[in-house]
Formats: sequence, structure tokens, C-alpha cells
Amino acid sequence: MKKEVFDGFRAELLDEDNLTVKRKAFILDIIHREVNGIWSEILSIFDAYLDWYSFSNDEHAYNNDGNGSDGGEFDPIEYKNWISIIGKWKGDLGPFESGFPTEFLYSMDRYDKIIDEYEKDKASKKSKAKESRQKASTKKNVLKELSKLPLDTLEKILASVQRGK
Repeated sequence: MKKEVFDGFRAELLDEDNLTVKRKAFILDIIHREVNGIWSEILSIFDAYLDWYSFSNDEHAYNNDGNGSDGGEFDPIEYKNWISIIGKWKGDLGPFESGFPTEFLYSMDRYDKIIDEYEKDKASKKSKAKESRQKASTKKNVLKELSKLPLDTLEKILASVQRGK
């Protein structure tokens, strides 16, 4: 969807006084199809599985009122910058765990942006894992060196540490 088309739809949704029920349903249907397409792209890139989702304004999703989920609907004010979702999925959606930028609805290069976010997320996790391994290795080396010390030296170190607290 082109940005101009999306901006027009958004403006129509904001002008509820002049919006017919039929036109609103038409616009929301198009937006919901786009949202589903975006989720398909995110899920395929992140190798995840979406059991169900709804817009975060779905009043019935978790409240067990017997009405079941109505899926919520696109809100042009609430979702001006970020489309928030709730749901259940398997796998790691990285930066998209809570939704995605609204601009994905009209961004022609959204697939590339999703891949960029995936790569950043993957690099960040790799960096954190490396840092964690380095810390563990350092602790292991310190313990190894401490184990080489005579018992009386270890007792002095322990007493010094206890006095320092």
C-alpha cells in the first residue's frame, strides 16, 4: 500500500462523523490484510510460529468474560507509530515481540527493514553470549589460580575480603 493511500485511510478513520460503516469495514479489512502479510514476513524471517494474535485493544483476549477474542481493530490514533499486538507465538520475534512500526503498512522496503532488525537482534544476542562466555572463562581462570595458592594464603585473602565488607 502506498503511503498516500494509507494516509488517506487513516484520515478517513479519524473523521468518524463522515465515515460510513461499510467504508470503515472496507478500510479495516485492507489494513488487517496488510498486517497479516507483515506478520507472515516477520515470522518467516525469524523462523517463528504465531498461534494467534490480536490488536492490543482487544478487550476480550485475556479477560475470560466468555465473549472470546474479537481481534481488536486498527486504531489510527493509538497505532500512529507502532502497531501493538497481543497473542501467543513460538520462537523469538526479537524486536517485534510486541508489534511492529506502523510504517511497515506502507513501506516498500519493509522486508529489508525486517531483515536488518533480525540481523541486529542476532548480532546483539551473539555479542551478549560471547560476553557471558568471557565472564565465565575469567571466573574459571581466577578459581583455577586461587586453587594453586597455599591454604594459609587463601585464609588471609578470605579474612581480608571479610574485613572489607
